[in-house]
Amino acid sequence: MTWSLDRIVWPVLPWRELAQRYREGASDLSFEISVALVLGLVLSLPLLMPRPRAYRWLGVVVAALSVAFGVWRGWEFLWIGDDAFISFRYAENFAHGHGLVFNPGERVEGYTNFLWTVLIGIGIWLGQDPLMLSAVLSLGSFAGVIVLSQELVRRLAPWNAPVSAAFVAPVLAGSYVLTTFATSGLETMFGALLVLLMLWFALLRRPALAGTFGTLAAMTHPDHGIFYAVLGLCLALDRERRRQILRYAVPFVVIYVPYFLWRYNYYGDLFPNTYYAKSGGLEYFRQGWIYVAVSGFAAGLIGALPLAVFGALARHSHFLARFFLIATPLFSIYVAKIGGDFMLGRLFVPIIPVVLILAELGARELFAARRRMLAPLGLFGVALIIPAALPVQVIRPGEKVWHIADERTFYPIRKERALVAASQYARWGKDLNVHIASHGVQPLAAFGCCGMLSYYSKLPILDVYGLADAHVARKPIAQRGRPGHEKLASPGYVITRGARISEHPVYPPRYSPWTEIWVGALRFHIPTYDAGLMDTLAKDPAVRFVDIRTQIDSWTPDPATTSREDRWCDAWFFEQYYFLHNQDRKRLAAVREKLVLLEPELKGLEGLIMGEPAAGSGFRKLREFHLDSRAEGWLSKGKAFAAWPSAGVALQETPANNVGAFANSMVERVGDAPTGALLSPRFELRGDALTLWIGGGSDIRTLRATLMVDGAPVRNATGCRTEVLGRRVWRTSDLRGKTAQIEIVDSSAGGWGHIMVDEIVEWAR
Repeated sequence: MTWSLDRIVWPVLPWRELAQRYREGASDLSFEISVALVLGLVLSLPLLMPRPRAYRWLGVVVAALSVAFGVWRGWEFLWIGDDAFISFRYAENFAHGHGLVFNPGERVEGYTNFLWTVLIGIGIWLGQDPLMLSAVLSLGSFAGVIVLSQELVRRLAPWNAPVSAAFVAPVLAGSYVLTTFATSGLETMFGALLVLLMLWFALLRRPALAGTFGTLAAMTHPDHGIFYAVLGLCLALDRERRRQILRYAVPFVVIYVPYFLWRYNYYGDLFPNTYYAKSGGLEYFRQGWIYVAVSGFAAGLIGALPLAVFGALARHSHFLARFFLIATPLFSIYVAKIGGDFMLGRLFVPIIPVVLILAELGARELFAARRRMLAPLGLFGVALIIPAALPVQVIRPGEKVWHIADERTFYPIRKERALVAASQYARWGKDLNVHIASHGVQPLAAFGCCGMLSYYSKLPILDVYGLADAHVARKPIAQRGRPGHEKLASPGYVITRGARISEHPVYPPRYSPWTEIWVGALRFHIPTYDAGLMDTLAKDPAVRFVDIRTQIDSWTPDPATTSREDRWCDAWFFEQYYFLHNQDRKRLAAVREKLVLLEPELKGLEGLIMGEPAAGSGFRKLREFHLDSRAEGWLSKGKAFAAWPSAGVALQETPANNVGAFANSMVERVGDAPTGALLSPRFELRGDALTLWIGGGSDIRTLRATLMVDGAPVRNATGCRTEVLGRRVWRTSDLRGKTAQIEIVDSSAGGWGHIMVDEIVEWAR
């Protein structure tokens, strides 16, 4: 893969709209701005004295008040995101002895916060509520971040600008991004604390402890490995500290390497499944730089960042300054490369305290100017830091813009005797648990945003976005969009996986009303009708659905108002939805009989309709076209079938009922636009019938499989507007001895303008 340098260095960013949003958000904060300015001035006064002095008691008071305010503010912002419940699900299974798995028996690494998940799992094992535990751990970590940041400033400030109280403590306590992630249920703040502990012990010349906390940070989130590596580089560049590298590296070898070998053996992948789900190997700078810019505005770093650069350059020989100068741009480029995140500011939480620490050191360098008359310049530096303390919301509550959202506003928590998730997904999960799981059944359910739903429902879940599903995670991206939400399980995959409940319909709109299932006031869909399961659920008065058996019994298509194609699509639906999964020979025979009444030429071929002929039925195969190899002699014209044989359908679709590769006229990256045809080699008809599997669009004029005899079309079939292939039957006994070809035509360039064909078989009785 090649990266265009201009896309990396010169991104197109919505600066004007960002600035406008920031102004609008700040316009309602006149009181907060006044308080911040007064506080900044008060903390600056000792530095403006002719002989600056440090008042240690003032630092203790400011730190304590900052911690109290930050923790209070974080508690007021209390929320727990849906992604956190994915980790809770893994943690719960771990605590109950099922292993670190999303669904028991399936080893998919759908989390990227190993250490955090294990800690939550231990808490669950000890009887703790993961919601409260995660909130307490995050708030405690936030308090640690505030205190450590102040201590780092105190130790690094110039001797002639002594620290009474660090500006960074109240600024961090007021930071909207940091107070947002002071809860969330995610590992974000815990990881930030570990990164600061790594730097703290490096400052104390304790390389083994620095390496330990750096390693733990990388085990909390793989992205933090960048910080560990950069600190190692900074120590190597420092002549005095070079000899500490070995002790710094030992914890990584002793702790991380065994952990990595274990997870590789356990899950079988080099990277977590989320890496593949988000296509981490691709570049998405166009979106990533927007995320960097929006997060920077939300964190109020526009002024603090250049001041931090000044502070780092003034201390360029110190390892922390080098760490900032290397880690900040490197991590920003990495974040931009992967497309950022959909949660506002989340990825930058570990680096924001470092930026503000260096910014304060830059301001203190101004206060410590050789000429005391220049000391008031420090006030200008403080003014640049203050915006980071203002809770400016550049993205409004409940809004999604530039594929980014202030997730806190989507997932509120009610503070009752216990914390209660108030999101609709939590309600869905609880309803599914009460009305389905409580009946002793465990149907696979296909849902997106599956964190809360999986945790509360206790059902096995198919994650349709692929974070916890290896197949969906490895699908190609059809179109770039919101990071982490660009891949989707197709209807064919949902059916093939055996899902019994789905958040979304998997059949064409014509059949969706027949597949609806209501659980209380919630409407879902049934991908496969399992009679035993549905009979069990029917006993619950809150569960309502269409008993498809009654629809099959009453099915009597009117030849005057329904086409042959419609009848065969109905037969496909009945077979796929019901007969493939339930032994019901009487109903199957009745449907076959109705089809034969409408198409008398199928008399005697009932065994081929809606199912493979049973053993002893008297049918044998004469000829097969598998359409999985060009060696079969098919000729292609046009562009539609240029890539056949196809292993799948383009644009993320996964078919169902195909046997290996097949003929498919949808072209990757182009979609339905190409047209063309496939023509089989000539063959002599010697049997009684031909069967084929067909899918795709449903316009028989432009999308069809045609049996050509002596150059003239005699039989046609088309799809049912689905990638789930269905069976068709053509009588050929009246054509024996004639020369035939099969033509697969796609002359449609519009929506659903593709056709799929597989397994053409000639049968003899």
